[in-house]
Order: sequence, then structure tokens, then C-alpha cells
Amino acid sequence: MPRFQFSLLGLSSFVVFAALVCGALVSPGPFLSNLVFTIVLLCLSAGALGAFFRTGPARAFWRGFTALGFGYLVLVQAPWFDRHVGNLLVTEQLIQRSAGLIASFKAARLTKSDRAILAQLESPVSVDFVETPLGDVLDFLRDLSKVNMVIDRVALEEEGVTPATPVTIHVEQVPMGSVLRLLLGQLNLTFVPNNDVLMITSAIQASGVRSPHTLLVGHSVAAIFVALVGGSAARWFTRPPAGRAGSDLT
Repeated sequence: MPRFQFSLLGLSSFVVFAALVCGALVSPGPFLSNLVFTIVLLCLSAGALGAFFRTGPARAFWRGFTALGFGYLVLVQAPWFDRHVGNLLVTEQLIQRSAGLIASFKAARLTKSDRAILAQLESPVSVDFVETPLGDVLDFLRDLSKVNMVIDRVALEEEGVTPATPVTIHVEQVPMGSVLRLLLGQLNLTFVPNNDVLMITSAIQASGVRSPHTLLVGHSVAAIFVALVGGSAARWFTRPPAGRAGSDLT
């Protein structure tokens, strides 16, 4: 029976990688998601070297590892993936479910300061803006509510929105939170309390379900699992028939 052996370096690398993945899923952002993707590319590239230099069953494993791993990444990065294939893959569904669970968990663990910020949004206000830059409206609401609002410029850029984007809103004696929802909803934006401020961000970024950073991390991890399955399958297909002492695979 084969025995699995783990080196201290290998185990430590796995722990660090798992920590990076968890961090990237809990706090989606370009740096961590790109870092996870880069690590996966390096692992697959190392597999390509193994497919070239190793011999016997090891070469078969690395061939399958590299072929399916890179194949999966090419598939999920294709421009037609979201429209025709994405929702059909189990991996895509698992990524979205995981992101939804993480978002629900984070929402249920509001800090005392987060609750205080949301409480400040319950005061009724009246606003009247016509084709006014979003940044100017937010500045007015910030001064009116005394809530520190911060714009997530990266998330807004992904939605094609800037502080100069014009918005129109007219309401009388409506809670500040409702005003923000009506205002930001026009642009597919929302707000979330985060680190003692009210972050103005995209609905996708806030939910994490379809965030491009979350999907990049999820598909990068899935590529490693697919690669391992491919390597194991390739090694199994090239094993010598029963009764033969070895394999002539080169």
C-alpha cells in the first residue's frame, strides 16, 4: 500500500497557501487574488518541467497535472465562459456558494462600531439633486449625517462609475440609509460598514458572490484540484498491466 509522505517545507507551503486563499476570499482584492493566481501558475509551470525531465510514472503524472490544470485555467478565462459554460460547472457553483456563505458570516458579525454607523443612518433627511456628480452628493450626505463615507474607487471603476458620474434623487424625510440605497442603487452600488467607516462599493464586491477577485481565487484553487485529478488519472492509465514488472513509458 502506498504511503503518503509530507516534508516540513511542503506542509508549511500548503499552510501558507491555504492562509492566502482564505484571506483572499474573506477580503477580496486585486493583490491577494493576483498573488494566489500567480502561485498557481508557478505550480503548473513547475509541473510542466516535471513532465519534461521526469521519467516513468512520474512523467505521466506531471503530464496529466499540467494538461488539465492549464486547460481548466484557459477554459475559465475564455471570453465566452460566463455566457455559455460558467453556470454549468460544479466548480463555479461551489465558488459562488462559498462566497455567499462568507458574505453572510461577515454580515452577521458586525462590530459595535459598525452597528453605531448603521444607527446613524436611521435619521430622516430630505435631499434634492438633479444630474449632480456622485462625489458631490456623497460629500453633502457625509456632512449631513456625520458618517465617514469612503469610496472604493477600484470597485466603482469595475462598474464604470466615477465620482463625477451624474445622479438624480429627490426625497422628503426619508432615513439616510434608504436615501443611500436609492442613490447608489441607480449605479449598481451599495454601502457596507467596514473598519469604522461606511464603504461605498459595488453590489458585486459587497456580496462577494460574483466578485472578479473571488472568482479568480476560486478558479485558481479549482485548477490545482483539477490538475491533481488529471495527474492521478494519467498515472493510472499508464500503469503497467498486471504481471509486468515495470513500465516502458518514456
